[in-house]
Amino acid sequence: MSDAIENCIDCPHHVVVNDPEPGDWFCDDDVAVLCVKLPNINPSDDTHWASGKPWPHAKVTQSCRPYNIRRECVTPDWCPLKVGQ
Repeated sequence: MSDAIENCIDCPHHVVVNDPEPGDWFCDDDVAVLCVKLPNINPSDDTHWASGKPWPHAKVTQSCRPYNIRRECVTPDWCPLKVGQ
């Protein structure tokens, strides 16, 4: 049996953080999923905590509706735990 991860939500190295859209009250409960196993290698992109500080970890998904987390968190190709790697 493989220890490979097929969805980031099943991985112990994920964290779900608040990612509200400031200009849209409907999206104030949006979330982002980050991989704490890997650093954010592009901290200058537009992905930030609500405080404006860059996220410290790799981004799996952002601006995600809470009910879509699993659907949007299929393990990315860059994951070191991805099935088949």
